[in-house]
Amino acid sequence: MRSIQTMSKQRGMGLIGNVMLISLIIFFATVLVRLGPTYVDNWSLDRVLSSLAEEAAAKEMTPFEVRDKMQRLFITNRIETLSTREIKINREKRKLVIDARYEKRVPLMANIDAVVRFEEMVYEIEQ
Repeated sequence: MRSIQTMSKQRGMGLIGNVMLISLIIFFATVLVRLGPTYVDNWSLDRVLSSLAEEAAAKEMTPFEVRDKMQRLFITNRIETLSTREIKINREKRKLVIDARYEKRVPLMANIDAVVRFEEMVYEIEQ
Protein backbone atom coordinates (compact mmCIF):
# COMPACT_ATOMS: atom_id res chain seq x y z
CA MET A 1 0.00 0.00 0.00
CA ARG A 2 2.84 2.31 0.85
CA SER A 3 4.49 1.95 -2.59
CA ILE A 4 1.26 2.96 -4.35
CA GLN A 5 1.09 6.19 -2.32
CA THR A 6 4.73 6.98 -3.15
CA MET A 7 4.14 6.39 -6.87
CA SER A 8 1.14 8.72 -6.89
CA LYS A 9 3.28 11.57 -5.47
CA GLN A 10 5.96 11.26 -8.21
CA ARG A 11 4.98 13.15 -11.32
CA GLY A 12 7.25 14.08 -14.22
CA MET A 13 10.89 15.07 -14.15
CA GLY A 14 12.37 17.07 -11.38
CA LEU A 15 14.24 20.36 -11.65
CA ILE A 16 17.62 18.68 -12.14
CA GLY A 17 16.26 16.47 -14.92
CA ASN A 18 14.77 19.48 -16.73
CA VAL A 19 18.00 21.47 -16.42
CA MET A 20 20.03 18.55 -17.80
CA LEU A 21 17.61 18.07 -20.70
CA ILE A 22 17.68 21.78 -21.59
CA SER A 23 21.50 21.80 -21.34
CA LEU A 24 21.75 18.86 -23.75
CA ILE A 25 19.36 20.52 -26.21
CA ILE A 26 21.37 23.78 -26.08
CA PHE A 27 24.66 21.90 -26.54
CA PHE A 28 23.49 19.98 -29.61
CA ALA A 29 21.84 23.09 -31.08
CA THR A 30 25.14 24.97 -30.67
CA VAL A 31 27.07 22.16 -32.37
CA LEU A 32 24.56 22.12 -35.23
CA VAL A 33 24.70 25.89 -35.70
CA ARG A 34 28.51 25.96 -35.63
CA LEU A 35 29.16 22.88 -37.81
CA GLY A 36 26.26 23.25 -40.25
CA PRO A 37 27.90 25.94 -42.44
CA THR A 38 31.09 23.86 -42.67
CA TYR A 39 29.18 20.93 -44.13
CA VAL A 40 27.22 23.19 -46.49
CA ASP A 41 30.50 24.67 -47.77
CA ASN A 42 31.91 21.18 -48.26
CA TRP A 43 28.80 20.15 -50.17
CA SER A 44 29.21 23.17 -52.49
CA LEU A 45 32.91 22.43 -52.98
CA ASP A 46 32.15 18.79 -53.76
CA ARG A 47 29.47 19.78 -56.27
CA VAL A 48 31.79 22.24 -58.06
CA LEU A 49 34.76 19.88 -58.24
CA SER A 50 32.74 16.86 -59.34
CA SER A 51 31.08 18.90 -62.10
CA LEU A 52 34.52 20.11 -63.21
CA ALA A 53 35.86 16.54 -63.25
CA GLU A 54 32.89 15.35 -65.33
CA GLU A 55 33.06 18.26 -67.78
CA ALA A 56 34.01 17.13 -71.30
CA ALA A 57 36.31 20.13 -71.90
CA ALA A 58 38.35 19.29 -68.78
CA LYS A 59 39.84 16.27 -70.55
CA GLU A 60 41.83 18.61 -72.79
CA MET A 61 42.95 21.02 -70.05
CA THR A 62 46.39 21.42 -68.52
CA PRO A 63 46.76 21.63 -64.72
CA PHE A 64 47.08 25.43 -65.03
CA GLU A 65 43.84 25.67 -67.02
CA VAL A 66 42.05 23.42 -64.51
CA ARG A 67 43.20 25.65 -61.65
CA ASP A 68 42.06 28.76 -63.54
CA LYS A 69 38.64 27.22 -64.22
CA MET A 70 38.41 26.20 -60.53
CA GLN A 71 39.18 29.77 -59.46
CA ARG A 72 36.33 31.12 -61.60
CA LEU A 73 33.93 28.46 -60.29
CA PHE A 74 34.94 29.22 -56.69
CA ILE A 75 34.18 32.91 -57.20
CA THR A 76 30.84 32.17 -58.89
CA ASN A 77 29.74 29.76 -56.14
CA ARG A 78 31.19 31.82 -53.25
CA ILE A 79 33.44 29.05 -51.98
CA GLU A 80 35.72 30.54 -49.35
CA THR A 81 36.53 27.42 -47.34
CA LEU A 82 39.50 26.49 -49.47
CA SER A 83 41.62 28.44 -51.93
CA THR A 84 42.76 27.00 -55.24
CA ARG A 85 46.38 27.23 -54.05
CA GLU A 86 45.61 24.67 -51.34
CA ILE A 87 44.32 22.14 -53.86
CA LYS A 88 46.90 19.79 -55.35
CA ILE A 89 46.63 19.00 -59.05
CA ASN A 90 48.91 16.19 -60.25
CA ARG A 91 49.27 14.37 -63.53
CA GLU A 92 49.38 10.59 -63.04
CA LYS A 93 49.75 8.39 -66.13
CA ARG A 94 46.73 9.21 -68.30
CA LYS A 95 44.71 11.22 -65.80
CA LEU A 96 44.74 14.45 -63.91
CA VAL A 97 44.16 14.06 -60.15
CA ILE A 98 42.59 16.89 -58.15
CA ASP A 99 43.30 16.39 -54.44
CA ALA A 100 41.14 18.75 -52.37
CA ARG A 101 41.28 16.94 -49.02
CA TYR A 102 41.28 19.35 -46.11
CA GLU A 103 40.37 19.81 -42.49
CA LYS A 104 38.73 22.70 -40.76
CA ARG A 105 38.84 23.77 -37.12
CA VAL A 106 35.58 25.27 -35.87
CA PRO A 107 35.34 26.95 -32.44
CA LEU A 108 32.37 25.54 -30.51
CA MET A 109 32.40 27.30 -27.15
CA ALA A 110 35.07 28.87 -24.96
CA ASN A 111 38.29 26.94 -25.62
CA ILE A 112 36.62 23.88 -27.19
CA ASP A 113 37.10 23.39 -30.92
CA ALA A 114 35.85 20.76 -33.34
CA VAL A 115 38.13 19.54 -36.09
CA VAL A 116 36.28 18.33 -39.18
CA ARG A 117 38.23 16.37 -41.80
CA PHE A 118 37.03 15.90 -45.36
CA GLU A 119 39.08 13.01 -46.74
CA GLU A 120 37.00 11.93 -49.75
CA MET A 121 37.75 14.96 -51.87
CA VAL A 122 39.88 13.38 -54.63
CA TYR A 123 38.70 13.68 -58.24
CA GLU A 124 40.16 12.23 -61.42
CA ILE A 125 39.94 13.57 -64.95
CA GLU A 126 40.68 10.94 -67.59
CA GLN A 127 42.79 12.31 -70.43
